[in-house]
Amino acid sequence: MKIFSAQVEEGKQGKDGKPSIGPVYRNLLSEYDFPPPDPQISTSWDIFNVAVQRNPGNRMLGWRKFVDGKPGPYVWKTYKEVYEEVVHVGSALRASGAEPGSRVGVYGPNCPQWIVAMEACNAHNLICVPLYDTLGKAFTFDIQISVLSVTNLWPSAVNFIIDHAEVDFVFVQDKKVKELLNPDCTSSQRLKIIVSFTSLTDEENDKAARTGIKPYSWDEFLQMGKQNPSEFSPPQAYNVCTIMYTSGTSGNPKGVVLTHETIAFTVRGIDLFLEQFEDKMTGDDVYLSFLPLAHILDRMIEEYFFHNGASVGYYHGDLNALGDDLMELKPTLFAGVPRVFERVYEGMENFLVICIKKALQELNPRRRKIFDILYKYKLAWMNMGYKNKYASPLADLLAFRKVFSFLIPCYNLIASGFKHYNLILLIHCLASIYSLKIKARLGGRVRLIISGGAPLSSEIEEFLRVTCCAFVVQGYGLTETCGPTTLGYPDEMSMVGAVGTVAVYNEMRLEEVPEMNYNPLGNPPCGEICIKGKSTFTEYYKNPELTKEAIKDGWFHTGDIGQMLPNGTIKIIDRKKNLIKLSQGEYIALEYLENVYGITPIVEDIWVYGNSFKSSLVAVVVPHEENTKRWAYLNGFVGSLSEHCALQQLNSYILSELKLTAERNKLRGFENIRAIILEPRPFDMERDLITATMKKKRNQLLKYYQDQIDELYSNLAGKWSSQGPPFPVPDHFFLSSHSDSDSQLHASPPLFNFHGKRCAQTFRPKSHIPKHRLLEHDDRLLPSKRPTTKGSGLVRPNASEGRSFVEHHVVGLTQNLELGDYAAKGIKKLKDDHPAIYSMLSKIHGEKGAWSSVAELKGIMKKKNVMKQTAGSWIVSDFGIR
Repeated sequence: MKIFSAQVEEGKQGKDGKPSIGPVYRNLLSEYDFPPPDPQISTSWDIFNVAVQRNPGNRMLGWRKFVDGKPGPYVWKTYKEVYEEVVHVGSALRASGAEPGSRVGVYGPNCPQWIVAMEACNAHNLICVPLYDTLGKAFTFDIQISVLSVTNLWPSAVNFIIDHAEVDFVFVQDKKVKELLNPDCTSSQRLKIIVSFTSLTDEENDKAARTGIKPYSWDEFLQMGKQNPSEFSPPQAYNVCTIMYTSGTSGNPKGVVLTHETIAFTVRGIDLFLEQFEDKMTGDDVYLSFLPLAHILDRMIEEYFFHNGASVGYYHGDLNALGDDLMELKPTLFAGVPRVFERVYEGMENFLVICIKKALQELNPRRRKIFDILYKYKLAWMNMGYKNKYASPLADLLAFRKVFSFLIPCYNLIASGFKHYNLILLIHCLASIYSLKIKARLGGRVRLIISGGAPLSSEIEEFLRVTCCAFVVQGYGLTETCGPTTLGYPDEMSMVGAVGTVAVYNEMRLEEVPEMNYNPLGNPPCGEICIKGKSTFTEYYKNPELTKEAIKDGWFHTGDIGQMLPNGTIKIIDRKKNLIKLSQGEYIALEYLENVYGITPIVEDIWVYGNSFKSSLVAVVVPHEENTKRWAYLNGFVGSLSEHCALQQLNSYILSELKLTAERNKLRGFENIRAIILEPRPFDMERDLITATMKKKRNQLLKYYQDQIDELYSNLAGKWSSQGPPFPVPDHFFLSSHSDSDSQLHASPPLFNFHGKRCAQTFRPKSHIPKHRLLEHDDRLLPSKRPTTKGSGLVRPNASEGRSFVEHHVVGLTQNLELGDYAAKGIKKLKDDHPAIYSMLSKIHGEKGAWSSVAELKGIMKKKNVMKQTAGSWIVSDFGIR
């Protein structure tokens, strides 16, 4: 087995009330000692200054100018041009009264001015304080991609940061000036100047002047710097570089203090780590910046790009049109947080849908089958140790436009049993063609994809590694560790599901969490992840108590629970802080359960709640919109997502799906969710339900849903107080292998599909089916065995349900017509299990009941000039249903 970490200290058994601690691990590059630092780079200012000296003519910062209301091509400033602006802005700051150690705020979306202001701070030993950016409703994704979907950040957060950090100078986007000058932002009265990224209106100038703030446009500030040149006052390694505020799940944001040394060592560590692999970073690399610069992930990626003299282009402000920026910029690196890649995997309508869903939509069932074969084929070679680009070596010889013309001949060769060694070469080619097609939709040049901020699921990481034709690196990090706490290896499939090995200049160990039964000396070794080293923060600004709680004996306690794998990598399995105890004394890890239940195909987002005075869990579920529409169509419901969420039938179905997910993941009985609330609107910041980094604010969620939660518990308490369930239910409903009376019985008559079974039973889970494929063809529509009442092969509805019963058979059959030949099994099953219904359909649509497949039924439709689009109305008409 290949080992990726070096153990440098043994673990110690806990005693005298102290917890056990696990062995101390380092990166293999630091096994015997930490590598020496770069002699030329000891501060964040050195990173930029040295890059300017080495690469003055390289493109550094790019943006898109608008022409007639539309974004044009990227316009660039070189390292030398940016340096000149930094000189003038720094001089203007000093002329405005800024002294070394002064705090300077930057408030706005990612853009060249943001970086110029930051580097001007670095040049004069000023402390840069990012203020949270809000994207506003016009730029909001309905799907809420991590920090990208921030809407209307509470003015109190900006107000708090300005006051807490004692910010005197602020660079601000023109659209944010209003918020700073708002009377509610009382701390803005302490500001000496505000500098707009572009210009200010006369009204804003007057309002600022009345408040005692000196306003400047960007050009005015540059001009002031030219007229008042000032010598640099470069920082020392130990000086504070930035105070980066990170949202807490309760209370005010925490100010994480990062020194220049911390940032310099982090960049050096990334450099040393990536030098081990092929395709090293060069000045020709390009990064598309859209993750907020106010957060550590994007900040450190840009610092690393500047260190290498590479280019950073900024998205044009509309996340819904980010695909256009990708095609225009053609980046070589794409970075995101797990929520971004989950959306790629699920294939929802966002800027990356074209990378997956659109390509899948082009495939008919035969071609889709080829994709499945090729996916497994390429995965097998990668699992054997072949690097991504060598798993299919001939892919580059084939043009993208010829991709699909090769698929059907290949399928026919396989189907006919053709066995020739050249077929293996053809499969090699095709296995990468689909990947290259996805790569083209990311601009065509992406060779490194980074996921950070939180752990990525194994399924999604594997999918990205196989399909994206690029290195995929997963890391784990926090603001407190200056970004990359751990880093994965690009072409090591054994790391799928783990977050890699500890960063070069850090050490890592696990600490016992007895209340959760996590023991770092056990088998497997599990515990709270603790980090110590050059890349960790120094303190929480003005919060010594919180600092003391987080840093003990030099070790930063992350609050995340990790499992050390045999190969020396770490896997995130839980969260210490989201732990509750139910009334029966059992501990529940809420965030872990949310991650498990969150993979349920019909679940978009979920908040799990438990009360220490109750014995069961409840939840608020935001349904997956596309899959909910699919469910509604199959069951004859029309309306909006809000209207669907009001349906008890949908509530019951989702509850049953959550139970199946729990069984599939072997959750314990008390970890099952017993009742749910359906919420059509995603959790958002407008209602103060999530933080700027998309973490759930559990106290606020409880306050918001308190009345509904109380009602759920009240209903659970009185569920069986009456005699039996409130509707007639056949006996066999109690006999399923996963029956549980309090979750299987619901307060409305069960729905049936055309197989004569409840929908919740028919959609049996298959964990290997990705969500994005669910919308294309779902083999969970096929019938499964179920217990039946004696002497009956059919669920017998009561009289009041008869019409609904027939309608659901019609809907099911119509859906199968849409699914094509794949549904032939369903037709055959209908014939075998429910001859009465099959006979009825045969009399109407077939000659002597001769049809037994969708293909034959389609032939009859063709004879009668019935189009697929009108198949439903044709069947309904012949049934006499109006």
